[in-house]
Amino acid sequence: MRIDEGKYTPIGSSWDVTFAHAVDHGEFTRRLTTLTDLTQVPDERLHTFAGTATYRTQFEVSNTEHAILDLGEVHDISEVTLNGTPLGTRWWGRHRYDAGQALRPGRNTLEVEVSTTLFNYCYSLKENATATRWTKGRKPVPTGLVGPVRLYEGE
Repeated sequence: MRIDEGKYTPIGSSWDVTFAHAVDHGEFTRRLTTLTDLTQVPDERLHTFAGTATYRTQFEVSNTEHAILDLGEVHDISEVTLNGTPLGTRWWGRHRYDAGQALRPGRNTLEVEVSTTLFNYCYSLKENATATRWTKGRKPVPTGLVGPVRLYEGE
């Protein structure tokens, strides 16, 4: 399905994000008013996060015909649910999803799970010789949902 690049609705002025850590299995939440690469956030827990970040937002639309959800820039794996309906998973390439029958006129709830690698977590392991060797001289890898998230009209 092709999209009309000029006709879109921006999604998510704020996002509630639940971070489920892959190693220590701890969970914490943050409210983000801007989507950004987590390595650029001054919060050390986000900077070295490894696991699944679940982004949630609500938005309203009136036109639901031929809608394509484009997550924009995503670092790592995305899995999308719209109004409780799974839309799919993307491991690479453009993270676009056919909103299909899941989109409804009025208020909609979007949930995007982004699963990360463990590389950035290694920066928090100061006493681990192997992790220190892997990260020495390397920059953290970009992580998370960066966006912009948009709902496009398709053809």
